[in-house]
Amino acid sequence: MRNRPLLLVVIGALIGAIAIGTTGPASGAPAGPTPGGQISYATNREPDMLDVNVGSSRYDRWVTASIYDQLLAMDQSGKILPWLAEKWSVSGDGRVYTLNLKRGVEFHDGTPFNAEAVKFNFDRIMDPATKSTSAIGLLGEYDKTEVVDPQTVRVAFKRPHPGFLTNLTDVTLGIQSPTAIRRSGADYVRNPVGTGPFMFKEWIRRDRIVLVRNPKYQWAPPWSSNRGPAYLEQVTIRMIPEDGSRVAGFESGQLDGIGRVPPQNATTLRIDKRWVVNNVVLPGTGVQLVVNGNRAPTDDIAMRRALEHMMNTDEGSRIAYFSQWFPHRGSVLSSNNPYFENTSKMYPFNQQRADQLLEEGGWRRGPDGIRVKNNVRARLVYIGFPSIETTRTMEWMGANLRRIGVELTIRELDTGAIHRARQAGEHNLAHLTFIFLDPGFLRTLYHSEGSGRGWNFYHTKDAQIDQALEQGQVEANLQRREQIFRDFQKRMMEQAFIIPIVYQHQTSAVKAQLAGFTLYPVLGEYPYFQSAYLRR
Repeated sequence: MRNRPLLLVVIGALIGAIAIGTTGPASGAPAGPTPGGQISYATNREPDMLDVNVGSSRYDRWVTASIYDQLLAMDQSGKILPWLAEKWSVSGDGRVYTLNLKRGVEFHDGTPFNAEAVKFNFDRIMDPATKSTSAIGLLGEYDKTEVVDPQTVRVAFKRPHPGFLTNLTDVTLGIQSPTAIRRSGADYVRNPVGTGPFMFKEWIRRDRIVLVRNPKYQWAPPWSSNRGPAYLEQVTIRMIPEDGSRVAGFESGQLDGIGRVPPQNATTLRIDKRWVVNNVVLPGTGVQLVVNGNRAPTDDIAMRRALEHMMNTDEGSRIAYFSQWFPHRGSVLSSNNPYFENTSKMYPFNQQRADQLLEEGGWRRGPDGIRVKNNVRARLVYIGFPSIETTRTMEWMGANLRRIGVELTIRELDTGAIHRARQAGEHNLAHLTFIFLDPGFLRTLYHSEGSGRGWNFYHTKDAQIDQALEQGQVEANLQRREQIFRDFQKRMMEQAFIIPIVYQHQTSAVKAQLAGFTLYPVLGEYPYFQSAYLRR
């Protein structure tokens, strides 16, 4: 019985940390929102695509959160609430979900949102030709969707899917227009059509994505203070990768808001009353390194465990994240996820122990101090994103590893290239951050079925890990489910496939004149502008 309260408390704490309205009325300002106006909001990386059935980049969702609506919502206590689905029921065996849909909802292209549209989206996600990378993980062991009538669907799974209702609150399962997908074909990834408060206008590569208000919008989520169309006429999402340029543009007034405020700038921005800063710990993996168990020298568990003992997360948080992102206290999950297992005592920072493990494992120092075993040099390749924080982390880690006779090469690639390289197993250490709530999603990241084509970057088949992920995804008994996922986390760390670094945060800043700005509830990262307005 303790699992249900845990889920609600965790989600409630997460959403409660998000400023639903970042500021109150300024002195002398109108009491209520004033419709009209345009804003520019900058992020640090460009989306891959705007098709949520297919894509998996978190940066896609910074835009798609305003274009697509979800079937269900979640309040600050973690309670599931209606949105595009007004009612729902679950069969006794946990395999069949019946959803009753809201009437009168339209896609941006004027076509109706209905049961056929929901079926189309779910079937398309599961179609191998779609090559879904993230949404497919939220649908578990999907069987089929039946259209009962125009406003009712029955979604069936081959086995129980206890995380389905939670997953329906995720941006990744936003409902897209079947007509637009059929019409645009391969170009749909750049021409999204949803039911959300904003409509797609244009995408200028490496510069901006422009969204305009949906004037027909009357089906806002229950947590929104605005029940009708958005107040803002237009939102421009700017892509500014360089942190200094993004902050400078905000401080100079060229931008109304920015996401991904660098840790070194967060404190300075907070003390200025012209701006409002929000900082949220995100659920999911946190920032971690995935260790490739199928590539020398990290195919040797002695090497992997030695690396674990060389990760001083307190020092890493201070040096790379200016102590703005908290040290990750062990495990595969963030501490605000349900079923988090604290494994931090398994690998305390201990250089002497790391040296001992390598010596016992047969790794001997060569003339230059770098260890060698069976003619294999202790040389690691890291593949990750080009960002100040991760670069500082890996440079600091590389210096530490030299002390135990291990050298590190850093390869930083663009989003598409990094994913292909990690899938191909070109790394020993791979950067990974992923945002999710229900632990059933762990199968998408760590099951061996995802090696080479999905998100499994440790590239090793471990029967115990695979079995736990399969069982945990479908186990309807919450106490058994919790124990399965706790045991899974211990196994991952025992095999040293994951090196936690820091918990992932989202720090955003907006002008004080921009009221009603929201970070998207549930996952806590993406900007949401439906209730935002400019004070006059």
